[in-house]
Amino acid sequence: MIRITVAITLALLFGCQKENPAFCAAHPGEQGCANGDGGSDAPLQCDPQVASSCPAKQLCSPDHVCVAACFGSGPFEICLTALPAMDTVMLNGSLNTGTDGRCATPVDWPAKDPDPDTCVIAGTTVTVDNDLSVVGSKPLVVLARDTLTVAKKIDAASHVKGTLGPGATDVPAGTCPAGTAPQDEVNGNNLGGGGAGGSLRDLGGVGGTADSGGSITPGGAPGAKVAADPTDLRAGCQGQTGGAGGAQGGFLGTGGGAVFLLAGQTLAIHELVNVSGAAGEGGHAGGGGCGGGGGGGSGGMLVLFAPAIDDMGAKLVANGGGGGSGCNSGASGNDGKDPDPMMVTMQAPGGMAPGGGGGPGGTGAAGATLAGDPGIAGGGNHSGGGGGGAAGYIQSNKTLTKAVASPQVTVK
Repeated sequence: MIRITVAITLALLFGCQKENPAFCAAHPGEQGCANGDGGSDAPLQCDPQVASSCPAKQLCSPDHVCVAACFGSGPFEICLTALPAMDTVMLNGSLNTGTDGRCATPVDWPAKDPDPDTCVIAGTTVTVDNDLSVVGSKPLVVLARDTLTVAKKIDAASHVKGTLGPGATDVPAGTCPAGTAPQDEVNGNNLGGGGAGGSLRDLGGVGGTADSGGSITPGGAPGAKVAADPTDLRAGCQGQTGGAGGAQGGFLGTGGGAVFLLAGQTLAIHELVNVSGAAGEGGHAGGGGCGGGGGGGSGGMLVLFAPAIDDMGAKLVANGGGGGSGCNSGASGNDGKDPDPMMVTMQAPGGMAPGGGGGPGGTGAAGATLAGDPGIAGGGNHSGGGGGGAAGYIQSNKTLTKAVASPQVTVK
């Protein structure tokens, strides 16, 4: 009887221990528990109720195994502090990074203090299954623990007289040097100089001058370049509003948005991600005055990270916007053009006459320049055109062999 009692007690004890994740976490390979060494035999066992039951940079899943919590590297490493509430995420339609409830994923940026204010949308599998337009005050981070697929278009660009890309309205103070603003007029000539284009890794275009009988109104000079390889996820830099010239200068072009796409296993981009800058608007005529054209915004920023990246069919675009044209004494200028994301390597044209024409935006594609072109000088009572915005920045941890990108992808 004693032997039977002991046997039953041990069986019950071992059975309870085997079903107890906390016991298995401390006794891998024992009494029916999985090997638990995190190797090929079995994943490490853990207790979801015990935060310390997994190694650093891992979290305990609902099925009691440790899984990776950190993704990316260096200044772009991001760690989940809790597993995503959603297993499968489908992205399409419109997304506002300042108001969307899915942006509240709790994360930590190990290399940043304080953590940047970003919208992080996470899931085990994430798919852009239809065209997605992204706006809002914060840069966008899309994180898939397994696979992230961009099957359709992501528009995170800024557009002249239209929507603005994520983070473009709230670029951190001091990260876009102002440059020298265009003058409003000289010697009462009522002609404004053109605004300069926004700079990023290269310079925006200089604003065009205005000339009336030898009275020269200078255009704007672009702000200094930002760091060659940005280490903060940030939107592009805006251009300058054109000189008033007794009327109203063309409004500036806003920089492109900021997007970070990363996956724990595979990132597949089969269509388009656009983070280009907006064009500058044309200068206004009125009351005998003539405003200069606005400068185009620089391209924004796109960062990609995954152990494997499938870039078949990908178009990655971070081009600068074209400058707006100046006006003449009786007619307002024309807006510059936004970059055409389907014509990846083509510069965005500047606005055409009646006044000084706007400068084309920078593309940074092979054989082209990262810088925006200068605005054209106005003559004979014409104001100056705005300069084009510089190209933005695209970074990937893998060499992309099939994607068409502008500017060229920096591999880090």
